[in-house]
Amino acid sequence: MECTEGFVANVQYDDWKGTVAADDYVKEDIRSWLQKEGKLGEDDVVCGIQYYRVEKSASLSVFIFEGQGGRNMNDARLEGKPIPLKKLSLELSFQDFLQKFKRLDVRLSFHGSIDGEEVTITNVEEWQ
Repeated sequence: MECTEGFVANVQYDDWKGTVAADDYVKEDIRSWLQKEGKLGEDDVVCGIQYYRVEKSASLSVFIFEGQGGRNMNDARLEGKPIPLKKLSLELSFQDFLQKFKRLDVRLSFHGSIDGEEVTITNVEEWQ
């Protein structure tokens, strides 16, 4: 099944929007885990991931560029068409997802109100 979609997060109401940054976990990152499971070819590139949770169901989707005959993502991008990707989806708990990263920073703002803005923190309160 082929379809075209934008690579941007969205949910039903998008009450909270933001950004995410993550560092690979050295022992077993997403790429090495997929290689170990036989899901990633030698020339394949993991170029995106999506973790999606709805109530009691959660899934991980991995977006893979299948490098064929030395062709790379830049070649595909220069063609001016959507980049062709394979989407591999599986159920994965949030805890197992988090273990694929050494560090993870998630920042959400209500309706994106401060997304990308520089802010001054005037008070820090620790809540125990």
